[in-house]
Amino acid sequence: MADRLRISVSTQGASNFEKLAKSFTVSQRRKALRPGARIILEEIRKQAPVGTKEHAYYTGRVKGQKKGNGKGQKVRTFKPGNLKRSFAILTFKRSGDLFVGPRTGKKSPFDGFYAQFVEFGTSKMPAQPFVRPSVASKRGDAQKAIIRRAVEIINGEARKLQRRAS
Repeated sequence: MADRLRISVSTQGASNFEKLAKSFTVSQRRKALRPGARIILEEIRKQAPVGTKEHAYYTGRVKGQKKGNGKGQKVRTFKPGNLKRSFAILTFKRSGDLFVGPRTGKKSPFDGFYAQFVEFGTSKMPAQPFVRPSVASKRGDAQKAIIRRAVEIINGEARKLQRRAS
């Protein structure tokens, strides 16, 4: 599920490009990436498999319980469509990038910790890939949207530099 979308832009002799590059903040970078991330997210949500019944997450053995005696304690119940709703555009403090993936953790209303099991399968369950095909089918559209937004941001910054210079 760690399929990355990389875009490189070459510039030939832009006079103010270094100043422009320095003025491209983390916030602007995320603004440029967001339209592409939305396209990928929408496609993942369309292709995510949806179960027909509720399923539960259990702890391991309960303390004092002998091996093989039950499933442990029920921690959480997941309704059909939980996996689809768990996918979101994620940001992390130390990165200027955006990530599309499942929200996980006890505080998340839609915990998609099991997305990797669905995507790649387990020893007892066949794979149902939905993330990789989604990224593959919408890669071009996402790249175009990111480039379009990045150009808008760069043009805005260029106008600011021109105003300061004059």
